[in-house]
Amino acid sequence: MSIDYETLRTKAKTIVMIPDHYRLEMEDNTPKGNEKYRSFIWEDPEKNDCKIEVALDLETGDLIRLDIDMEDKNTGNQDNSEEDARAIADAFLMKHNPDHTAFTWVNIEERQNFRFITYREEVGGLPLPDTGCEITLDNSLNIIRYQSEQKTAPRPKWPDSIVEQKT
Repeated sequence: MSIDYETLRTKAKTIVMIPDHYRLEMEDNTPKGNEKYRSFIWEDPEKNDCKIEVALDLETGDLIRLDIDMEDKNTGNQDNSEEDARAIADAFLMKHNPDHTAFTWVNIEERQNFRFITYREEVGGLPLPDTGCEITLDNSLNIIRYQSEQKTAPRPKWPDSIVEQKT
């Protein structure tokens, strides 16, 4: 059962603060032909490269994707710690992903003044591909991207114990 569009639109507006002067330029079900998400794009009418995109699951209303393109991504405090970035990403995840407790494997990378935090389900200490989500923070520790995988990987059978092979 799908959630009505007005409810999804209202929820999309609460994910992040959308500046008052931004206009809703696109609202539609995506992808065409296999609609799973309700996507919203707000743009700054004065600056073509500034936009906020939110995609919500049509069935559950859960956040699937967030993409924020704003000016000045490379300004701010560049001395933020990995722990600070992780705490902000964890708080966002707890608020917007109901399955967050399954993501026990976490990887944090820093590239070009951005922090990329990947959360995955794991088995035997190894991450399961195509599970979990990815969060990107700018150097001011603002979340600028979120992508939920929305998949569950088959769980490999893990042995109770490992024994040495007799030769």
